[in-house]
Amino acid sequence: MTLDGNETEREKGQRASKRKAHTKSRRGCFQCKQRHTKCNEDYPQCSNCVRLTIDCTWPLSSRPRNLLQPHHPDGAVLSSQSPHPEIHVSPFNTSHTKPLEINAVTAVTEYSLSEMKLLHHWTSKTCQSIHPQVTATNSVWETECTELALEHTFLLHGLLALAAVHKAVSAPTNDKRSLQLQADAQLNKALATYRRNLEHPTAETAVPMFLLASVLISYNMACAQLEPPEDPIGAIHHCFRLLQGVRVVIHPHWELVRSSSVYRLLTDIVTNPTLDPGPEDEVAEIVHLRALVLEAADVDAQDREACIDAISGLHRAFVRTRKCSPDLNEHSVMFMWAASLTDHFLLLLSRQNPLAVVILSHHAVLMSETRYAWYIYRWPQRIVSAAEKILGARSDLLKWLEWPLRCINSR
Repeated sequence: MTLDGNETEREKGQRASKRKAHTKSRRGCFQCKQRHTKCNEDYPQCSNCVRLTIDCTWPLSSRPRNLLQPHHPDGAVLSSQSPHPEIHVSPFNTSHTKPLEINAVTAVTEYSLSEMKLLHHWTSKTCQSIHPQVTATNSVWETECTELALEHTFLLHGLLALAAVHKAVSAPTNDKRSLQLQADAQLNKALATYRRNLEHPTAETAVPMFLLASVLISYNMACAQLEPPEDPIGAIHHCFRLLQGVRVVIHPHWELVRSSSVYRLLTDIVTNPTLDPGPEDEVAEIVHLRALVLEAADVDAQDREACIDAISGLHRAFVRTRKCSPDLNEHSVMFMWAASLTDHFLLLLSRQNPLAVVILSHHAVLMSETRYAWYIYRWPQRIVSAAEKILGARSDLLKWLEWPLRCINSR
């Protein structure tokens, strides 16, 4: 610098050469810009969006010039997040003299017409059937859950799988097989990403993973409406294991999931203190099960403890479910018993231990007392019928099925 304070041309050049190169992504996707994350600009899906399994949308200026928008065979462009969903461009339509101007394009999987029909069935019918007559809960599935599914395709595939089964239950016989195949295909797509996310959980996918885990339980129970299981006890044990798996799914980001509006709306009833048993609340038939376990011979201490714990939880579930008013979701309360079972009791159930089977049969009574839900339909009957076969040679235990059989068969 000269004495008069002016920089020489040489000094200006030296200072400019010391500046760091600009590393900000100028042509990145919208998702990275919103997250203030550097985008690697890998079109059609950048590495960040691939890792998070979310849609990847781009400014028109970032779109490669030679990229052609794929079309459905009937000429409709089907995208899960099109900025102009009302526009359908046909490759055979030559009436347009100017190309359509669209501000952004979405690089996501394109959905077939059958998948779009399943999505319509989900939003118009299936989501309202998960918790019948509970408007607040159904609105969660219809709005928040569907919106999340459009951002996380693995959840969307899970919803479409459940919608396909729901549609198949009431479909004509000649359509059932096609819908079952669609359900299987959608579930496989959902599980492929679900398993990867279990191995590498992230905060962004925590709530969608919780929702998909919940959907998988309904899906597995619903499949019995199309193909009754050969081993109902084994099938319900599998569903109970899935319920246990929900805790595994949400554990890495438990605080985030618990604070979400979706979780609060779906589970508030479970922790409602007004439903807790009081001194005057007693379900005699469940309390009497304790005597069966305590007086049973040839039962080791660990088995006895697991059964007593299951009976205590079942009594609490009976009282809380029966206290639910019509506007509350009693199915969530009823299924909390299964979610709280110990690993050892589930092991006994998987081995079809006679005491565990008797306790499960009493839970089937509670299942039958809840309002109608299509995916639960006839499960109580399946459970007690299977229990009769398992306990057929144990006359001392068959009498413990009299109350469950009487309650369930009278409904």
